[in-house]
Amino acid sequence: MANKRDVIRAYRFSDGFLTTRCDTLIVSLTRDQGALNQYGVPMTRITGLQTLINNFLNVGFDQTFMSQAMGKRQIRDTKQADLFKEMKNLRTKVEGKWPTDAALQGEFNLGGSISQLDAVELKIHAEVTLDALAAHQAEFGVPYAIDAAYVTAFGQKITDLNNATKDYNVAANLRKTKTVARILAGNILYHEMLALCAIGQNYWEDNANTEFYNEYVLNESTTPPPVQNIDENLNPQEVKELVITVPYNANTSLLMSNLGIDAGDDLTFWFGTDIALPPTPEALLLIHGATENHIAGDINYDTTNIKLFVKNNSATNIVTAHVVVNA
Repeated sequence: MANKRDVIRAYRFSDGFLTTRCDTLIVSLTRDQGALNQYGVPMTRITGLQTLINNFLNVGFDQTFMSQAMGKRQIRDTKQADLFKEMKNLRTKVEGKWPTDAALQGEFNLGGSISQLDAVELKIHAEVTLDALAAHQAEFGVPYAIDAAYVTAFGQKITDLNNATKDYNVAANLRKTKTVARILAGNILYHEMLALCAIGQNYWEDNANTEFYNEYVLNESTTPPPVQNIDENLNPQEVKELVITVPYNANTSLLMSNLGIDAGDDLTFWFGTDIALPPTPEALLLIHGATENHIAGDINYDTTNIKLFVKNNSATNIVTAHVVVNA
């Protein structure tokens, strides 16, 4: 089971609201800097807040890294399907050439449910098949169209899948790294914003200016978000709705952590109004479960009827133990 990551998003509103609110706060702080200087707000602190905003934005948006991962995954899936198709074709030829020689058929490692293998497992099986091809290629004869060029081409399919898998893993890990970096940068920005808002509120409360005081009031609730724990058992290729009872709506940030996903598990989470996969990548929250244990995303929908779904893409049973949802 994946290790729990201790990086928790401190704020419950969207990333967009955080940066916009900090932008407006800078305007108020700049106007009031002369008065607030004695309370620990020199101009360098205001410019420091802008630096924190820039640091946060420079991490990049999740949709960018999600789209990159989706593209790499599609390439990997295409290469996997291509290799699987060729292995099925080869199995037919091997069985046709040696219909009664079970031992020789076994050398090609084409038996069993190869359709249930993931990309890494299929590559391992195919490498054994490649060794058998090299050893027995000359025995096939002309009718089977398995010559040295075929063996080379088969090996290239393995290489292509291996490279595509590596590219996808790099993209998925980059998204994970950026997610953690975004949470950390956002939390730093959020806490500095709270501290500066408190200074402004205290000053203008003492000086009886309601209009300026209100500029320092954070209109979004800063109380800890409600939490819901979800446990689901998923059969291979099964799709389920994760019933969220904590309140959420448009422009709300949703956090899922402690997914309890084992290495090799492959889950897709998405928002939608029905069980069908979303037509746009913006609706996807998580692509590959095995590399994630803590994910966050903004729900940018105008309806409260949005539902959260999960699909088990793996060939094995998965328990998404203790999914923690913060809305």
